[in-house]
Amino acid sequence: MKIWKSYGSGHSAQLTIVGEFANIGDATFAKEVVEDFVNAAWEERYPDVAAFLSAWKSRLGGIEYLGPNQFEFDMAIDNGCDVERSGTTVTISRIRSAQIGGIIKLMLLKDSTEIKVTGQTGP
Repeated sequence: MKIWKSYGSGHSAQLTIVGEFANIGDATFAKEVVEDFVNAAWEERYPDVAAFLSAWKSRLGGIEYLGPNQFEFDMAIDNGCDVERSGTTVTISRIRSAQIGGIIKLMLLKDSTEIKVTGQTGP
């Protein structure tokens, strides 16, 4: 059973985030952690942000201090997001929430060289 939380009208957002990384290893790792994060609430992978941070703490130093907070974990998404890697580029698409701070923080923790956000947050 899925219990929905009430949020603002951020569901009209249609955003894509594209991150560039220095090498394929960093891009591959970033894809893994971002995919886990963006789909965590939708697929009920973790009960809260503390569980997510604990799961990644040994693999991503500083995540417990500089990573996403509970507000960013509760992205208010109503669908799963697509996360793809091509070479050193990681693309997150089908983001229907304007709450993207947690995604950006995770990409910065993995030393991204550039992050771009495209799309719209309203009708």
